Amino acid sequence: MKRNWTHDELVETFTLQRAEQALLDLKTPPSQLGVAAVLKFVQLEGRFPAHRHEIPPAVISYLARQLALDPALALQYEWRGRTFELHRAQIRTFLGLRESTTRDLAELADWLAVHVVPQDNRIEHVQAAAYERLRALHIELPSPRHLQRFIDSALNTFEQTFYTTTFAALSETTRNALGSLVITSVQDTSVSDDDDGANPASHSILHTLKQDPGGLGLQAVLDTAAKLIRLRQLSLPPTLFQQVAPRIVTTYRDRLATEPPREVRRHKDHLRATLLACFCWDRMHEITDQLVDMLREHKKVGGIRPLTASLCPLSAPAGSLDTSDGTCSPNLH
Repeated sequence: MKRNWTHDELVETFTLQRAEQALLDLKTPPSQLGVAAVLKFVQLEGRFPAHRHEIPPAVISYLARQLALDPALALQYEWRGRTFELHRAQIRTFLGLRESTTRDLAELADWLAVHVVPQDNRIEHVQAAAYERLRALHIELPSPRHLQRFIDSALNTFEQTFYTTTFAALSETTRNALGSLVITSVQDTSVSDDDDGANPASHSILHTLKQDPGGLGLQAVLDTAAKLIRLRQLSLPPTLFQQVAPRIVTTYRDRLATEPPREVRRHKDHLRATLLACFCWDRMHEITDQLVDMLREHKKVGGIRPLTASLCPLSAPAGSLDTSDGTCSPNLH
């Protein structure tokens, strides 16, 4: 719960309704103020406070004014023991909540892995979805640390499933072609095998695919078209990532971008193939857009026929170059 509240926020969030005040009947003044504070905390946070200091003094003071009590009475409220457990049970009944069980949280993790993480695996998004799900089921939220264990489980379950399903969707030919992207003539444990050195022998095909065009000249266009053809020749299934959001693919593409070839080669088959497939999928769409932009710029400057004539020799079954008017241009889509 946040610490600072404006007066309008206090009125909107912590005003006691008649039914809530009835819950406080027959209780001692310290218990009236304590139960009121805990009730409002649970309504807002979906869980019970771990200690009295989680409830800001401004909230205690506002509740005390409504009950015509001294705010200092909150210090006399017992936060442990039989009476407090009785109050917790009364609040749960009043709000229609029940305590979470291990089974509840395991089912939550499975639900998150299937319905939430494939669309957005950012931790804050998954946490918000978990809170919303438990509230919808009228289940009391566990402590943040306890809930985090099951959120971590959901993230791990999705990741392992993602590796397995992506690998299974790739043909053996495509898997081998992906693996060849990180092969260099400088192998395995050599310190030169970093894709960043001056020695061309340390550069993998992946290194070349990572590079952006250096300008708008003919050679830059030819190099960009060659990269696109190379990526299309991998024959990635068109529905490979239809079950996940583009941001998920980009997340794994970015992970691969930080790893040298030797590290990529050391990954297990499922992980290596998935990382490379995500990179190539994302990069193929990116390069397509780059090439379209480059061709448009050339068309503005000096016409596209001379340029597309130069592109024709790069034509390949996976990246045909033809138009109906007898010239040729990249079949980008």
